[in-house]
Amino acid sequence: MAKLTDAARQLDDRMLATAAEIVELLARS
Repeated sequence: MAKLTDAARQLDDRMLATAAEIVELLARS
């Protein structure tokens, strides 16, 4: 179960990073 939690956490981190990048790009345009 711990492995699943770690994987989910990594996915969340990636999604947050991607979302932040998209927001930055939108803010610049």
